[in-house]
Parts: sequence; C-alpha cells; structure tokens
Amino acid sequence: MQTRFPNRILPYVLLAPSVIIVLIFFVIPSVQSLYLSFYRVSPLGNRRIFIGLENFARLVQDPEYLNAIRVSVEFALFVVIVGLSASMAVAVVANQRLRGFAIYRTLLIWPYALSPAIAGL
Repeated sequence: MQTRFPNRILPYVLLAPSVIIVLIFFVIPSVQSLYLSFYRVSPLGNRRIFIGLENFARLVQDPEYLNAIRVSVEFALFVVIVGLSASMAVAVVANQRLRGFAIYRTLLIWPYALSPAIAGL
C-alpha cells in the first residue's frame, strides 16, 4: 500500500527557492541574451534594430571565431584523451597484485584521506 504525503504543498514550498534562483540567474538572462542576439543595439543601448540572423551569419564567417572554436575543440579532445589515458594507466597499475604495490596504493589514496583531516583542523 502506498502512503500519501501528509502535506501536499510542502514539496513545492521546498522547491520554490531553488526554482526562483535558477529562473533569476540562468533562465531569464539566457532568454534575454537570445532575444537581444536578433538585434543590433547601439553602444548606449537606447536604440535597437531588428536584424534577424545577421549576427550569427557574421559570427560563423569570422576567421578569429572559427579559430577559437577549433582551438577549444582541440584542447578539449587533448585533455580528455590524456586524462582518460593517464587515469586508466594509474588504475591498471593500482589493480596489479605485485610485491610493494601496497605502498603505491597507500600513496595513491593518501590525498583523499588527508584532505578531510586537514580541513577538520
């Protein structure tokens, strides 16, 4: 038998602060940015001209922007490949059952055990 939650409004009351913060700091600015991206706005912000997708067309034709995208993708791929490779190598070595590897495992876990102890001081 499924028990009913005694107070039907309490979950909404508990969620309300988080929802309000997300709306104020993420959703509303994102919608405003998307809305303004279809306009050419004067530097003082007192005049707006609707230009549609012209800003986006100009953006994808800009060689500096395309270079920034290329460099970002290359960096992300490099970090993921090197990070996963190094992590996998450390995990494989830590999983070996050889003499002296207890010290290696201890040194590997030491930062995780030491950090909360230092933070507790």
